[in-house]
Amino acid sequence: MHTAKRVYLAGPTVFLPNALNEGNALKKLCADCGLIGVFPLDELESDVGAQKIFEHNIRCLRGCNVVVADVSPFRGPHVSVNDLASC
Repeated sequence: MHTAKRVYLAGPTVFLPNALNEGNALKKLCADCGLIGVFPLDELESDVGAQKIFEHNIRCLRGCNVVVADVSPFRGPHVSVNDLASC
């Protein structure tokens, strides 16, 4: 039996005003390819601190088979260091 691979969708998309909508669009692209997209904001409680966000993202990463990272320049000419850490 084939089990769909889980894909962690890293990138600065989480900082967009419409991040949840964008994340859902990325997850749909994954689903169209037979994959399960995991967006960093999935099931994340609102108003939590940095440590809780970190722990949540590590749990998400560990539950995935692969990382797809958007390495577009973020707040300057370089990739987000958070996205590099995800890889």
